[in-house]
This record gives sequence, C-alpha cells and structure tokens, in this order.
Amino acid sequence: MALTYKHPGVYVEEISTIPPSIAQVETAIPGFIGYTAKREKNGIAFDVNTPQRITSLLEFEQYFGGAFPEILEIMIENPENGSVLPKITVSPATALSGYLLYYHVKMFYENGGGPCFIVSTGTFKTTPVIDKTELKNGLDACEKEDEITLLLIPEITTLSSSSQIKELNDAMLAQCAKLQDRFAILDAPQAGLSSTNSVADKFRNDYVSADNLKYGAVYYHIRWNRY
Repeated sequence: MALTYKHPGVYVEEISTIPPSIAQVETAIPGFIGYTAKREKNGIAFDVNTPQRITSLLEFEQYFGGAFPEILEIMIENPENGSVLPKITVSPATALSGYLLYYHVKMFYENGGGPCFIVSTGTFKTTPVIDKTELKNGLDACEKEDEITLLLIPEITTLSSSSQIKELNDAMLAQCAKLQDRFAILDAPQAGLSSTNSVADKFRNDYVSADNLKYGAVYYHIRWNRY
C-alpha cells in the first residue's frame, strides 16, 4: 500500500517476503435436500427448509431422526437335497417409500464425509409422497447459504414423471450458474437400461435441458439394499 509523505527526508519501508497465510477451510460442503423423520435441535423444533450444518451421522440422527421404517417380508424355505442351511429371502412386502435422504447421508459419512448441510423439506408421511414443489422449496433455501458448494437431492429419482425430474435438475443447474460458487450432483434414471450409453442418452433427452450443463455432473446409482 502506497504511503503519503508530508515532509522531505529519507524513509525506509520494509516489504514482507512472507506470503499471506490462508486459513484452512472445507472446499466441498454438500447441501442434502429431502425428507426426514423429524426436525428439532436441542429439543426445539425448527422450520421446514432451514439449512442445518452437521458434522456426523450421529448429529443427523439427533436433529432429523433415522430412516423411514420399511415393511419387509422374510421367507425361509426348508433345506432340500441334504442341505443343512435353509434358504432365506428378504424382500419388501410393499413398495419402498422413496425416502432416500437418510441412506445417502449415511453413505456420505461411511466414506469419510465431513461438514454438510441438511435441508428438511418435510417429515415422513404415513402414505409416502415425494413432492416436486417441496423439494424445489428446499433447493431455494440453499441459495441463501453461502457455505454450500455441492447440491444434492437424492429423492429426485422417485418423482412421478421425467418432466418433474427435468424441471428440478434444471433448477439445480440454474442456481449453480447464478451463484457461481457451487456444483450440482445429479442422479441418472434407474430404469433398468442395458448400457451406459443408453443411460446417458436417456438422461440428456428426458431429464435435463441444454442450459448450464457445465455446472453439474450426473452419476449412475450404486445398487444397494435398504434391508
């Protein structure tokens, strides 16, 4: 910074050769958006679509509860042909709820995750419903949180139509383009397609527009069971 000298004379100015220090901060902080079992912090309920910063799965469970209780059917078949072990089959007795947020946060922390934000768009309903408008409201709430750098809506793939998924994907990318400080993680369709190219083509054609594509990446889901 230049100094203003008011009197003639000899002045000595020391120039530091030490580079300015940079505080260590997280560079990738996800914002998870979706449905939860509850919304309360220290026993006090907080409003829907309020971003909450957490650092562990335990903290998530304290504020938001656990997974939706799915109904399972267990079949045990008696051993045949001299086998000593019965055949056990576990499958959902009813259609799965579509409430996926808890499982994605769990996998995030099982793979070394750190700080993240949770935006609860609503609590579990007896008859599960995934609503595009509610998810969009949660996405809009993320716009006010500067610390978020990644946007994720795990339950987007359970919406009822490709047009709804496309609208929400486009909204995620638009927010990233507007703020210039975050990136969208999108989910590929889970329609049992036979090849990677088929999945990519279907996603480009049905699930996203041509705008703001550089602000997001799409990943195919990991096949796993909730039971």
